[in-house]
Amino acid sequence: MKLGINLQTVHRWFLRSWLTDESPAEGSFTFGMDPNLTDRLIFKWHGEVQWTSGLWPNGEEFKSWVDRGYNFSYTSNEQEKYFSYSVKEDVTSFPSLQIGQYGDLYDDSGFSITDIAICNRGSSYFEVKSGLMSSVDGTKFRESNNMTLFDCRLKCDKNCSCVAYAATNRENETGCEIWSRGTKFIKSHTDDSRTIYLEVQPKGKSASITRLL
Repeated sequence: MKLGINLQTVHRWFLRSWLTDESPAEGSFTFGMDPNLTDRLIFKWHGEVQWTSGLWPNGEEFKSWVDRGYNFSYTSNEQEKYFSYSVKEDVTSFPSLQIGQYGDLYDDSGFSITDIAICNRGSSYFEVKSGLMSSVDGTKFRESNNMTLFDCRLKCDKNCSCVAYAATNRENETGCEIWSRGTKFIKSHTDDSRTIYLEVQPKGKSASITRLL
């Protein structure tokens, strides 16, 4: 497998997540070579860099991958620059790298990378509710963004005033709408009710910025 760029055609090799486990449409996450610093790998969410490896060949990530049975190599010439990997001779299976719809980079052994800036909500959590919000229209994101429910959660987590989120497409739980503080939840089980993920936060707690590891 190659992760890099053909300098003649400007074609890039990278991994991309699926939209959902059932839909192979383009998802939100990509993993590949950094176009600005080609001797390292980067992980992106909607085009925004969320994680970077150390520089080849001394980055700790490359060393840990070797410990898992990989032989990583880096090629740079006039035609192309790319990372590639193979497995050691004593490894009988060939592990494949994949990106799950929730942004976890993994192989057959369960290796995972996630490092996304979020809002630390302390002991609060999101609870699934059936109903409506007092402000019928929250902040909606464009359908063309191909946002999954997990993307919507991240949008909410990055906004410390967000108290609820929901998919706008009920059939496959894609699209995103979020609501800010001051908006109240109305419990309902009517035909127009929606599945809404509502923040439940203990009194006296406030949110702050942290990182999800």
